[in-house]
Amino acid sequence: SELEFRDNRGRPWGALVSHGPYTFTVCKQGSREALLVEGDQASGRLVVWLGDEVVAHAAMDNDCTQLEVGVKPHSDPLLMLSSVLAVLIFNPEDPGHMSPEPSCL
Repeated sequence: SELEFRDNRGRPWGALVSHGPYTFTVCKQGSREALLVEGDQASGRLVVWLGDEVVAHAAMDNDCTQLEVGVKPHSDPLLMLSSVLAVLIFNPEDPGHMSPEPSCL
């Protein structure tokens, strides 16, 4: 399944496409894969790849109270945050959503 991204004028920009429970691609409309988003259920961490370079990551803090997101300089922070949040909130492949520990649910 996929989730559509729209630009600031409401026009379709691209989509987040599921390739399994913890693997997604962000594809810009009319082009190939732009980003790869991979999740690690055991650690509760998401990593965003652009080619062979990690451009963003996200994980819950040690107290499971805050989501910490890091974005590499010169990357689009809104696209990275939107991609991470789309996986965490709308992940159709995992009804339990990603969480580092059951106590964080």
